Amino acid sequence: MNKLLITFAFIPLFAQADFSFFGENKPNQCDLLAAHPSNTDNPKGITGVDFDNIKPDQAISACLDALKEEPNSARYQFQLGRAYDVKKDYSNAVKWYKKAVEQSYAAAQSNLGSKYREGKGVEKSYETAIKWYTKAAEQGNSQAQFNLGLMYDNGQGVKKSYKNAVKWYTKSAEQGKADAQINLGYMYENGQGVKKSYKKAVELFTKSAKQGNVYAQVNLAWMYVKGKGVRRNYTLAYAWLNQASSSENKEGANEARKRLNELEQKMSKDQITKAQQIDPLTLP
Repeated sequence: MNKLLITFAFIPLFAQADFSFFGENKPNQCDLLAAHPSNTDNPKGITGVDFDNIKPDQAISACLDALKEEPNSARYQFQLGRAYDVKKDYSNAVKWYKKAVEQSYAAAQSNLGSKYREGKGVEKSYETAIKWYTKAAEQGNSQAQFNLGLMYDNGQGVKKSYKNAVKWYTKSAEQGKADAQINLGYMYENGQGVKKSYKKAVELFTKSAKQGNVYAQVNLAWMYVKGKGVRRNYTLAYAWLNQASSSENKEGANEARKRLNELEQKMSKDQITKAQQIDPLTLP
């Protein structure tokens, strides 16, 4: 089974957007171009932009303009840091994350932790990464909770502890983070830091798979193949692998296609035809 490594809708740019109806915490172009999808501080109506979809030059310009009007806004400082991060200008990314961190801004604490973990813009230090992940995680930041779980899972900057990994994966998973759900499912499947439960693993893989996590889809399919935590069902296994095989994640899609080829050897043509007609994302 596959554990995930750390992972961090492009919203169109409106030339003369009127945000007066949002009230005091109204968004601007900086929010539209660089807000984090899971940041609880986002203004109403802002869904955020995935890291890889940020257009850095536009976002940097917009966030610098926003900071001219509100120079002490931790949200804008954090979002400017994200824009520089995408541009791979790590020294400026760290600079702006640190400004937001001075105001105990959880999302910036999490991202600053990642810069220390990666050694980008700062000297690499797992211990310092743990420090900032912990501060953000304790404020309820789901990304930091997931990252902290990974650090305990891998023994980076702290003594390896599956129990603590489960603790933080659980907190993140409860907030709906798909990456945490799959890793927590893996812990239950293997009895690491928690009592082994295939049923619980299937439940968590399903939640993550329905959010589009390709590795969760592959893992869930194999639980159906093996009959672990769920009744063996080649048809549903095929449907999930078929879904995963079309993922934009090439590694995950290739793994799904490989397992599809193996599974087809166990199925009749009628079973395969039936499975191809199922959209697993719509199943209850």
